[in-house]
Amino acid sequence: MMRWFCFSCSILFLTSWGFKAHRTINEQAVYQLPDELYLFYKNHVGYISEHAVDADVKKFANHQEVPNHFIDLEYYFELFGDTISNVTWEALNRSVSKDSLHQFGILPWHVEQCYKQLIISFQNQNSQEIKKLSADIGHYIADANVPLHATVNYDGQLSHQEGVHALFETHAAQLLMDTLFLRKKAVDTISNFHEFIWDVVLESHQKSKELLQKEQVLRKRFKGELYDVAQNENAVLSSEYVEYYYQNEHEFLASCFKKAIFEVRNVWYSAWLKAGKPKLSEL
Repeated sequence: MMRWFCFSCSILFLTSWGFKAHRTINEQAVYQLPDELYLFYKNHVGYISEHAVDADVKKFANHQEVPNHFIDLEYYFELFGDTISNVTWEALNRSVSKDSLHQFGILPWHVEQCYKQLIISFQNQNSQEIKKLSADIGHYIADANVPLHATVNYDGQLSHQEGVHALFETHAAQLLMDTLFLRKKAVDTISNFHEFIWDVVLESHQKSKELLQKEQVLRKRFKGELYDVAQNENAVLSSEYVEYYYQNEHEFLASCFKKAIFEVRNVWYSAWLKAGKPKLSEL
């Protein structure tokens, strides 16, 4: 099944972390920034939070946006093995067809280009571009921290776990946000963005195995109605199962969610440092 069909089924059920979650991640990342960058982002927190979902919305107007949100690493491992993280965008395009790139995703390469553009926007002190790129990068970094965005089995369709995608990153995430508490944490600067983003997606890929294995066990143990009968054609899991899953896996979910917040913050701050720490007080 092509990834595009999965995403086009429902803007509500399969939109990355979910609209509310993406907005929350960007908003909370702002409040985690060090003082020297906090004021600018705080002044524009409404924009950066509200436009955190622009990248998802674009998928429904522009088919070419879809592969920017995921990477099916199994496919790339078959082509490049363990050297995949060393493959440049140029080398990738020489080795892989456009159709295959579209089908199997290009998230790490795409967000690296966005990061470079953010550095340039800081250097040019272009407030509008800084806000726009910060919102978009926040979205892509958050997606990179979703384990199911780094595997070909992104909705459990290969293991009879249909609906797990929306279960983890939308429905269970909604329950998490009702109780989310985040302590202030020191910023970690990123010296090599290429290595950073590949570490993120490779870790997510490993986590996808854990997520799917644990969810399969919970699915078998659950005694109630697994799917929402009224929406069964969309493989929407029942609210009772969502609650059951959340009670068992909320720590794993929270760790992914919080990691996304801190890493979005780190990326914004590191881009500003790479740009030479330009003054943003008048923007």
